[in-house]
Amino acid sequence: MIRTASIALTMSLLAITSANAKINVNYEEPESSAEQSARQAIEQSGANELVADLSNHYFPFNSELTISYGGDDGPLYDPSTHTVHMPYEFTTTPSSISLKTTTRNGLESQQKMAL
Repeated sequence: MIRTASIALTMSLLAITSANAKINVNYEEPESSAEQSARQAIEQSGANELVADLSNHYFPFNSELTISYGGDDGPLYDPSTHTVHMPYEFTTTPSSISLKTTTRNGLESQQKMAL
């Protein structure tokens, strides 16, 4: 389902702030039961806390990072606003990537990995 996020909806984002890591997490209002389930899964997964912990220990940000869930854009990073856009649909759609590797003796292999 493709939809357009309105400016009003964007302005009404819920914010959760992690004081230590300078990470702001925004959730747009889910527009379907699938999006509501995705939001609950994200909140319960601990993924945002993991990003904050990794930032605190390995790559502290100079300015606040925003992770914004919902909308149609993404997943993408907008360097002008230091924001990661992650649509709910991305978290519920099975995805995979193919990796091509070459061994030291020149043999190539292709592996498919689920995301």
